[in-house]
Amino acid sequence: MVRRVKAWLLLALLMLGSSGGLYTTQAQSQYDFLISVLGGLQQTSFSSNDTYIAKLQKTHGTLTTSRAVIPIASTYEILQKQGFGAGFGFENHRYFVDYEFNDNSTIRVGTKGLFHTLLFSYVGEFWEPFFGVGTGTYSANVTETLQATSAGDNATKAEMRISNTHSYLGKIGVRFPLLSDCGVVFSYYAISAPITVPTEGEQLELGGDSAITGLYCKF
Repeated sequence: MVRRVKAWLLLALLMLGSSGGLYTTQAQSQYDFLISVLGGLQQTSFSSNDTYIAKLQKTHGTLTTSRAVIPIASTYEILQKQGFGAGFGFENHRYFVDYEFNDNSTIRVGTKGLFHTLLFSYVGEFWEPFFGVGTGTYSANVTETLQATSAGDNATKAEMRISNTHSYLGKIGVRFPLLSDCGVVFSYYAISAPITVPTEGEQLELGGDSAITGLYCKF
């Protein structure tokens, strides 16, 4: 996943470099400010970086809950009003989930991701496809409640706040205007945001592949 998102980022930088007139014409261009709120389904296990859950399953049994989570995202973007153009944005992603195992051990994870994004879009009369890449920080509050694995052990509980400053985001989607300044948006995201959980020394993927939809408005 890291290679895929980095490839998207490189492609976007090449596209930006080829549009040399962007900065010279920015003063003459007209831009919209967009706010979007989205939600959907995110699969967090599609990553070779993810080893934390697999290690816990060896001692606490099979994971009995899904690795799919329900993210909420809000985006704040500046985009060109008409035609092909580039823009910039800021995104906030978060979700809460409990991972449960066969022996009733539980991992509670609450995340928050903050990204700066580079955007390319086409603003037409009936639809507005877009493509974006970004980098940022993902942080998580992780609470481990682990059952004893043998008669001589005790159950353990640990609470941690962990951050990762090397997170990457790629997205592609489309907006459909319904009213003059508002409409619906559909997006597919690929996010790479592994963190190392210190109690096990293994990585937990906070990102993943997601399909989300929501509403947007222009100002």
